[in-house]
Amino acid sequence: ALWDLFGGGWTSASISDQTYQSRPRYDEYDMISGPGMPKHASWANTEVSPETVCTIIDFAVANGSTNYNPKNEWWTALSGLETSIKIEREGKAYKNRQVRLEERCRDMPALPDDLNEWADRTIFGKKEYVYYKRRGRYADCQCSKCGKEYRILTRRSEGIDGMLEDVWPVPGQGDVTECRECGCSATYKARGRMKYTYGEKNKAYVIQPFRESETVIRYIEMHKEWSLGGPSKVYPAEIGRRFIHGKREKTDWYLIDNWSGQVGWYDRNVGGMANIGMNKAPLYDWNVGEWTQRVRYSGILEYAEAKGEIKPTYYFRTASRFDLEKLVKIGMYNITEYLVEGAAGDFRESKSVEGMCGIRRERLQMCAEHDDVGLMKVLQIEKWNTRKVMQGKAKGKGEWTEEQIMKAWAMRLTRNEAQTLLKYMSITQLINRVEKYIKKTVKAVPGVNDVKAGEMMRLYCDYLRLRDNNGFDMERSTSIYPKDIRKAHQEIVLFAHQKENDRKIPELEKKYPKIRKRYRKLRRKYFYKADGLMIRPAKDAREILEEGQTLHHCVGAGDTYYRRHNDGESSILFLRFATDPNTPYITVEIEDYEIRQWYGRNDTKPDKEIISAWLVKWLTEIQGGTVGETADQAHEEAMQNIMAAG
Repeated sequence: ALWDLFGGGWTSASISDQTYQSRPRYDEYDMISGPGMPKHASWANTEVSPETVCTIIDFAVANGSTNYNPKNEWWTALSGLETSIKIEREGKAYKNRQVRLEERCRDMPALPDDLNEWADRTIFGKKEYVYYKRRGRYADCQCSKCGKEYRILTRRSEGIDGMLEDVWPVPGQGDVTECRECGCSATYKARGRMKYTYGEKNKAYVIQPFRESETVIRYIEMHKEWSLGGPSKVYPAEIGRRFIHGKREKTDWYLIDNWSGQVGWYDRNVGGMANIGMNKAPLYDWNVGEWTQRVRYSGILEYAEAKGEIKPTYYFRTASRFDLEKLVKIGMYNITEYLVEGAAGDFRESKSVEGMCGIRRERLQMCAEHDDVGLMKVLQIEKWNTRKVMQGKAKGKGEWTEEQIMKAWAMRLTRNEAQTLLKYMSITQLINRVEKYIKKTVKAVPGVNDVKAGEMMRLYCDYLRLRDNNGFDMERSTSIYPKDIRKAHQEIVLFAHQKENDRKIPELEKKYPKIRKRYRKLRRKYFYKADGLMIRPAKDAREILEEGQTLHHCVGAGDTYYRRHNDGESSILFLRFATDPNTPYITVEIEDYEIRQWYGRNDTKPDKEIISAWLVKWLTEIQGGTVGETADQAHEEAMQNIMAAG
């Protein structure tokens, strides 16, 4: 009867679905048809004969249903049977997991004998101490390495006998010395500042073959302990084991079980906020001969030597898709790290290095020489742009010169920016336009970031994108190459947000009226003009909104900064070029005379060193009361210019 009732077979579907009052999972033909059919299906309105009900209940109870009594319905009995089956299966699965865990622990190879020696040299730098206590002309010492005690003379006695005495320098906290007994290099540490036991710890990885064809990566916490009573010691405490077999992985953790309180190996992690992870750490490299051939020739040893600390699991996962050994062998360690850390989308699965990196073959030597991710991305853009030029979808000659590549690298050109900018101009025109706007030559020095040029390029890109998105003419050269890019950008930003601002500004001014009222008081407190820059407070809510929209940062996005400025918790100030006081450049949030934060376009800090020094000078001047009438008059002139410009 049950076989027929459930359509001739069991399914993995549950008797109940918690999404709506335990309604059944069956189609409309299983329901009572005709007038009065319920809006939502439920087991209570399912047509089941009394004989079948008895059969179902007897079957469920006989097979271990744990959720039935005479007051319950037949589907409750089946639900209890499902629970019993689920618990039984989970119990069997848990027992099987425990058996496999015990087998893995039993088959685990011993840690290398020289692991402690390696850790002492590599991780702790053979750090040792000589504990001292000065006693007049003498000092009592004890070496942390050999544990032996000895006394040294620090001042000669008077008379001829003193000329023959062996005198040591007076011990001082942190001074470097040498143990008189064992000769090890050590650092002086006063006994009075030394607890009985002192220690340091750091993580390390050990890779070993496991069983016939598996590899185990052992995550170990290495400890070094120093004590007054004896020699120092180094010992390991294993935290995790990751087993790799082909593309399959399994991880065991040594932890405290939250339920039983027992400490041991488990085939699961803690979970939640307490979850344990395998972070970057040095790789034990003294047992290379024991590695499997797959591991030995993966390039991980050279990679670990170059980077110092790595994540072997991430490396092997990436190596299953990309030939990392080729990248490592030619010295592209930073690019390998970028790939290992999860940037697979920027690479291609290819047999050649240039194919993996997505660059032209002729540029491989340049990419390997500098080993920089930013340069690799620029070379990817060059290859993409060359293809677009050949297809007639981009301007220019396609292949870039080495100087152009270096300048694009200095500006940190990205693919998104290139797709906008190189749509209307060649790379030569782009660089010339940026140099014209910043009034200087872009730096073409390898690895040097030209912040000002990069900020201007992103401003220019944003201008073209906004102009195109809002349906403006993109054919005229005067539209693509505006004379004053900052002014043109601000105009297009305000145009793009005009409808939103017409609705939002009256609401903000009504909600935060104290911003306008605080202006004159804040102006006398904070206004300053020097070295071609000026700073002033926001006049009203409109200015804060437009500042955030123009610079694309969060100052005008939410109510936080309006409220802070309105309530006097902090103040929003505008740092701008004195010759162009209407164009946003830097936004500063200050509390009394302490700067909370300052940012330019897209939450960046253009000319960071220059601006930071200028802000320090400004705070010093205004706190000392040296702003004076000249600065106040300059402010009035600047404000008149702002008012005249609307």
